[in-house]
Amino acid sequence: MKNYWLFIFILYVHTPCFAQYDGKGVIIEDRLLTWDDFRGRHESDAFKALTYTIIDLQPRAVRFSDPIPDYHATCYFLPKESSVSRKFLKEEPDSVLNHVLNHEQGHYNLARIATTEINNILKQFTFNQRKSIFQADSIYRAVNARLRNIQTLYDKESNHSQNRAEQSKWNILIEDATEAGKLPE
Repeated sequence: MKNYWLFIFILYVHTPCFAQYDGKGVIIEDRLLTWDDFRGRHESDAFKALTYTIIDLQPRAVRFSDPIPDYHATCYFLPKESSVSRKFLKEEPDSVLNHVLNHEQGHYNLARIATTEINNILKQFTFNQRKSIFQADSIYRAVNARLRNIQTLYDKESNHSQNRAEQSKWNILIEDATEAGKLPE
């Protein structure tokens, strides 16, 4: 039963949430995450750090000549929801801190890859004028469902970064997926 609740918690933590976005995220594309980005109150004994992201889908432009909006997804890092144990930061050596931060960067990168994939699909999709909002939402939800599964698998296989060999495999997988602009299979 304890593992069931842990699984539900992990799913919740790493699930982008289209409908509840409150506009308080930041876009971090020009640098890697730092521990200073994690501003939330850490309340987990199970994890050293938690990374929250959200993918927001909005119509970007509406033109009178084209009744179908230009839909665009944006990935946000949520600093006030993302957290790290202050005890962990004080007690662990830099090598461990950097290793765990790299794992958390992986979660953010996976969300960014999903965003790129959504936008690539949206650009190529032929929308029906009357159903475009539903079609865009369907694309968004399908990619997000895959993202949730991949985030869960990432944590499971790497044991939340504790399995260094698996973490190294995932680092390569995420790098390759970033270049391809598509979530790993």
